[in-house]
Amino acid sequence: MLIIFRSKQIAYGVIGNFLEFYNFLSFVYFVPMIGATMFPADGRISGVFGTILTFGIGFVFRPLGALVLGNYGRRNGVSKTLMISFALMCFGSLMICCTPSYARIGLLAPCLILTARIIQGFSEGGEVGPASDYLFSLGKAEERGLLVALLSITQSLAELAASTVGLILALIMSKEVLFTWGWRVPFALGLVLLPVGIMLRRGKFGDMPPQDRKPAQHDTLSPMDYVLLFLAISYGSVAAYIRSFNVTYAISILNQPSARIMLFITISTIVNIIGIWCGGMALRRLRPILLLFGAGSVYIGAAIPLYMWCASARTPLSLFLLCCIPAFVGGLMQASNYLITLRALPDRVRGHVFGIVYSLAVTFCGVATQPVAMWLISSLHDPVAPAYILISAIPVGVMSLFVLSRKDRTTAMPETRI
Repeated sequence: MLIIFRSKQIAYGVIGNFLEFYNFLSFVYFVPMIGATMFPADGRISGVFGTILTFGIGFVFRPLGALVLGNYGRRNGVSKTLMISFALMCFGSLMICCTPSYARIGLLAPCLILTARIIQGFSEGGEVGPASDYLFSLGKAEERGLLVALLSITQSLAELAASTVGLILALIMSKEVLFTWGWRVPFALGLVLLPVGIMLRRGKFGDMPPQDRKPAQHDTLSPMDYVLLFLAISYGSVAAYIRSFNVTYAISILNQPSARIMLFITISTIVNIIGIWCGGMALRRLRPILLLFGAGSVYIGAAIPLYMWCASARTPLSLFLLCCIPAFVGGLMQASNYLITLRALPDRVRGHVFGIVYSLAVTFCGVATQPVAMWLISSLHDPVAPAYILISAIPVGVMSLFVLSRKDRTTAMPETRI
């Protein structure tokens, strides 16, 4: 009922989050096509630049966007900040969609694409903090778990949308058309959300949450608080990037057909959405830390057996379960992650601090996780190596969240407790 009655306010908070992940994943999926169109014909150079564009530039500018737009939001209000971040996302998509090819304008083409990704990365960093804070403040204490779960759900829906668009284009377009101009279609489709987002975000929802906030008595966070926040967010990012690494793992290590793993990844995305929803609903009755301990124990206990079975059997069933079990269990944990970290932050700095720490954690994990996983597999000659990363990261993250769960700093609703 909460979703129905506050659908417009919820859409206000999540539409930018959806577009952010849709744009990023669309770029990831079409890197070969963008590289062939926008960079010199030397495949080595275009591959290097494509990698930098996808995993470097966008990530690097996230923390800067969180810092600049977060400070702007504290002075001028959440609604103006979210409007700016959304407009910048759309402008970056428009640049990618309309930039002429390298064959037509030379080196200006890759420069414009780099600029577009800088703009998108900057806007993405400025979106997550205010949007998370807004959704957190939207409901009563027992509703907040489900509300913050919507951020993760929209991210998974964006992943599903991007992969579906990519699959449809691959089926209906020839390779030549796809490499020439077909890759621009996903970014053009993303621009369809521009009028919807402007219509939603021209209101003042973000500056008038349902509960009036009281002045925070303790706005100061210790250095250890920042470390705990970083670790708590990082472990979730590591788990997510290991799940996405399963595509490379299945094709390069297990020699599985690409069509099979793409199908299983799509199914696992749906399973992840179900897990997130179930986790958000469970928080109406369970304490977040109890859900984390339970689901985290299952995740740790299942990681090594799943990878061992998949590496030895290499059957469709083993690969399917490797994709879907972590997706569901990880989904159960995501709402609790958001809820505990947001509660641990004082009201007046929640969106700003969360945005900066989140951007730093995602930047670090996004750049490091998959290369480290591949390096461990190669160095140890052990296809189970990704599981070692998971069983190292999850306990650290859950224990960090346990400590943070003892530091509820919300003042808008004093009765709210972990």
